[in-house]
Amino acid sequence: MSYFSFKAAKVVVILAALASCEDSLTRDSTPVITNPSTCLTVDTTPLFTNNTCTAHTH
Repeated sequence: MSYFSFKAAKVVVILAALASCEDSLTRDSTPVITNPSTCLTVDTTPLFTNNTCTAHTH
């Protein structure tokens, strides 16, 4: 396998993992808070890190 083929295969695997992560977070509907109170916390966890879905749903 050439270096290019290896890199291309790795990108395909990463994209598949990212798509799976996005699919796991997608909802049919969800409430959206507009103009939230300043006392609400924000989860700043990255959604995808090191080829792994790290997202949290609350």
